[in-house]
Parts: sequence; structure tokens; C-alpha cells
Amino acid sequence: MKYKFPFICNAIILGLFIINTVVLSEKHESYEILMLVPFSPRSHRSLFVALAAALTERRHKVTMLSGYDPADHNPDVRYIKHSMTHLLNDRINIFKNAVSLGPLFEIFEKNHREAAKKFYDDPKVRELYNMRTKFI
Repeated sequence: MKYKFPFICNAIILGLFIINTVVLSEKHESYEILMLVPFSPRSHRSLFVALAAALTERRHKVTMLSGYDPADHNPDVRYIKHSMTHLLNDRINIFKNAVSLGPLFEIFEKNHREAAKKFYDDPKVRELYNMRTKFI
């Protein structure tokens, strides 16, 4: 069976876009950047917190949507906590009983598909969605 990993590819492409366009840019424009880290464990969010800090040092405005409380006290990052905390997977050791990664990614894909259907019911997510044209 062939497994697809579109969410991993999209995250890599997005990260490269942000680094290339915003972080390494010689231009001194300020952008409003929305970072969505909705269902990841805290360790993944840490990567985005560091990226957000680097962006704010370059005068960009960052809004980060996550299921966790703010990771730091950076006044230049607007942290928004969504209400779907039951979807956070940092309480589960996914590798404990895994024999191979294929079934693991099938579970992720199924859970994330179901979560995405409910995600926009959250008022905070809906508000950001309505403001989507202001962000790059």
C-alpha cells in the first residue's frame, strides 16, 4: 500500500516559503503572518515559536493559533488558543506500540480529516478565517 503524506509536504513547503520570502528577504517590509499549529504536540509548536520570534525581530506581526497556552511572553506574537484541546496528541506515545509507521499515518490522516470538519466551528478559528486576507 502506498502512503501519502501531503500534510508533511505542505508544512515543509510553507516553512521554506516563509524562510525564503520573509526571513531571508532583503526587503524591509512588514508582513502579518498567521501560523496555524492546531493539532500538533508541544514539541512541534516549539519550532514555530522560534520561527515566530525570528520573524518578530524583523518587525513582522505574527498571530499563532494553537491548542496550548502561550509558549513564551513575546509581546510581538499574538497567541490564540482554540477550544479543540481534545485533539492534541501530546498525551499519547504514538511510537510505543507501533510496528511500522504506515498504520500510524493512516490514523493521523483519519483523525485530522475528522478534526478539520469541526475545526471551523470554533469561534476563534472562524474569526481568523474571516480575516484570512490580511495575512500572507
